[in-house]
Formats: sequence, C-alpha cells, structure tokens
Amino acid sequence: MIRKDLIVLILALSCFFLSSSELAAQSSRYWSTNLNEESSMLAGAVVGGGAGVGAIYYNPAWITENQISKFSFNASLVSLQFYKLTNALGEGIDLQTSRFNIQPRFLSFLLKPKNMKDLSFQLVILNKSRNEIELTHEQDVNIDILQFLPGTERYYANFKYRKRYNEDWVGIGTSYEITPGLSIGISMFGIVKTLKYNYSYRLHASPLSDTIFSGTDTIPFFTAYNSSSEYIRYNNYRLLWKIGLGYKSGNMSIGLNISTPSLNIYSDGKVVSKLEQQENIMDPSGAGFIQNYLAADEQEKDEISINHKDPLSIAFGLNYNAPNKKQSYFFSMEYFSKLDPYTVIDTKLNPNITTGSIFNELNNKKWLNYDNSARQVINFAIGMESEISDDILIMAGFKTDFSAKHQDSFAKGEYLENKIRTINADYYHITGGGLLNLKGHRIFAGLQYTMSFNRNNLQIVNVSHPVEYNLIENAALQGNRQNNMDFSYHALSLFFGATFNIGQGKSGS
Repeated sequence: MIRKDLIVLILALSCFFLSSSELAAQSSRYWSTNLNEESSMLAGAVVGGGAGVGAIYYNPAWITENQISKFSFNASLVSLQFYKLTNALGEGIDLQTSRFNIQPRFLSFLLKPKNMKDLSFQLVILNKSRNEIELTHEQDVNIDILQFLPGTERYYANFKYRKRYNEDWVGIGTSYEITPGLSIGISMFGIVKTLKYNYSYRLHASPLSDTIFSGTDTIPFFTAYNSSSEYIRYNNYRLLWKIGLGYKSGNMSIGLNISTPSLNIYSDGKVVSKLEQQENIMDPSGAGFIQNYLAADEQEKDEISINHKDPLSIAFGLNYNAPNKKQSYFFSMEYFSKLDPYTVIDTKLNPNITTGSIFNELNNKKWLNYDNSARQVINFAIGMESEISDDILIMAGFKTDFSAKHQDSFAKGEYLENKIRTINADYYHITGGGLLNLKGHRIFAGLQYTMSFNRNNLQIVNVSHPVEYNLIENAALQGNRQNNMDFSYHALSLFFGATFNIGQGKSGS
C-alpha cells in the first residue's frame, strides 16, 4: 500500500524540521567586529571617543579628534579558533574543528586640511567579518535497522556542513567641529556581503548479503536511502550611513552614533540549489513501501533576488579621563532593532521540482526561498587605558556579543520557510595590548580571547540511534532528535598594526 499522505507530510515539513537544526555561524551577531588595533584593544568601547582612525566606523564625529593627517594599516589579525558541538549527530557523536586564520582588516587615510582646521576627511577599506567553518562526519556500522529484513544491515551516514561568510566595507567620512568640544560627523559605506554555504547528509541502509532468505521467501538486494543537500552562493552589495555627535567637557566626553538600515543595491554570483530524496523505506505498519520521491531544483543569476538586511542601530558612549591624566575609562553600548521576518533569497516559482500531487500540497511552493529575522539586542563594552610613560600605553577591554537569532521561533513553527543554519549562542570578548609612540608614529600589538557556551540545543540529526522510519519527526533512517547538543567556542587572536602620521611632531590621537 502506498502512503502518499506520509510523503506529502515529509516534504511539507522538511523545511521546518531541517531548519531547526543548529550549527555554528557568524552572521547572527553584530559585535564580532575588530577594526584598527586601538579600538580593538579597548573592546570597541570608543563611541565616546578614543577610537583613533576607527572613528569613521564607531562614531564619525570623532574623526576630527585626530589632530593631523595620517595613514593607518592593520598588518594582520591572526586567530586560532576551536569549535565543538557535543552530541550534535546523536548521543556520543560530536562535531569539532579548529581553524587558523590570517586576514587583513583595516586600511585608512585621514586628511586634516591645514586651511580648514575644523574639518577632517577619511577614506577607509576594512574587513568587518570573515568567518569560515567546516564540519564533517562519516559513520559506517552494522546494525539491524530495516525492520522487515532479517539480520543486520550496513548503515552508512555522511554529514557535511561548510559556511563561509565575509563582509568587506569601503567608506568615506567627514567631521566638523561646530564649537570647541562639540563635533558632528557622517560616513557612508559600501558593503559587499559574500556567502558560500553547503549542507548535506546521506543515509544508507543495505543488507550484508546479495540474497536474503526469510523463511521460504527470497528477498532481492535493495538499499534504503535518504538524502538532503543545500547549496547557496551570492554577493550582495549594499549602502549604509552613520551619523555621529561628540561632545567634550573637562575630563568627560560623550558620543552618540546612529547607523541606518542598509540599502540593497545589487547582487551577483547567485546560485541556490536543493535536493531531497528517499527510496525503499518500509511503512512502519508493514503495509508496504512508502512511495519513493525526489524533489530537486537549482536556480541562478536573474532567477534569484538577494536582500541581506542590516538593522537600525543606536550607540552611546561615555569616556572619563582621570585627573592625573594617566588613566582613562571607556563605556559604550549599542541597541540593534529587530528585523521582522523577511526573504533573504527570493527565487522563481518552479512547479516541476517534484510530482504534481506532492507539489500541490506543499506549504512552501517557492522551495528555494530562504527567510531571516532577528530580535532586538543591546551590547555593551568597557575599556581602560593607562599611560606607563610618555610613549607607552597599555589598554584592556571587555565586550558582549549577543546573538540576535530568535530564541524559540523554530521550535514553535513560527516560520515555514528555509533558514540558513545558525546557533543561538552569545559570545564574550576580553582584550588587552599595548601602544608604542615612536617619533609621533604609533605601533600596536595586542591579544583577544573569545569564548562562548550554549547548552541543550536540538541535535542536527540523530544517527546514533537510527530507525527505519521515525514517526515523531517523519524522518527516514534516523532517530528522534534530543535537546542535548552543547556548543562551545574558544578563540585566541593576535592584533598587530601601525599608524603613520603625515606631518610633524607627535599626535595626540
């Protein structure tokens, strides 16, 4: 007996079940940024001033805080990262990886015209985010999984996940000192967001012999099969503006910066594909095989529209300089507005991805569409700077990096479209380093330690206790997933860079 109702249910709910899987990623957090070393070692607590040439990003009003023209570069950010997902693919099956990353971060030219002392201009090229993670697992065991075949079968599972996300920014900014101590600034950034994403699993169960005998019956060899794969690639070009205010009075300074939502301009390099297939799975009632099915589609170029949004954000900063002029203290916080559910990847309707009867029952007929949403979050940072001598400063800081991913949206079934997999984990960053002032030029070196922990997430798939057909999740050749996947992340990063003044004498900033 063919159970088409089960097949329809599988396809209709497959996006929901697979999207609830959790994996490590970067794009659900906003404060993973490290730019120039001065702001990085203060953990980004520089909205109220002290960002150096990083002011064009944190608060463009403080561009004018730089007293002379200068050229700045970040030679490298060297990072050693460790990911671990405990029980990710079932009880006792962990996914873990480490990555050594070297990447350029920041290049800036700041112009302080001599005949316009109240104006400052800046050009910058920066890499705001570069993250890559790859996780794989292969399992090959002999177990009794096909319930209506005698004896054990070979159970083979293969899982692959790879995500590479990158953001490059090019910006121009200016600031104007309205009156002594009060300045205003604006900056505009062109942004390129690049995503390469691949997720797949293949599950096989097959007899160990070419011929199977069950009493007087002979059963021919067959393989039960379940697979799913997704592939996404695109570049999304956007514009974003920042407007800042800065005010200094005595030992205090405060700053306010507003970052607009980004504006979609163009996208290219677009490819989206997806495949789901199931064969030779027996109905749990023993009434016969569930209908085999294949659903597959690939679209590219003009068939796809990309809109990878950024939220409105408002940042506030407060700095205090101790009366002895030797210590300074920094505090910043930033509010990020929520993003209501929206379509990141919009594709054309294709009714030929599977059979007509199954397609007609699908809730999500634009099968390659991907949605996103974000809750509102507030991050904060604190920093400290201490002068050891006229030419040596030491700095330290701490910042939060809370995830904007919705806590319970997948579990409640709030959205039925596909989601690019992320994990709802909060990160914390501790920074420290030093600055050497050498004949007016500045050389920086520092370290950052990052950590994150998240417990009791839903497993991605369960291949440690597979069954032929899981009625709870309507999933073949896998067990019922448990909420016992733990996530941990540790990273140690080394900063190194320099700022060269174009002029005479030492710079106060």
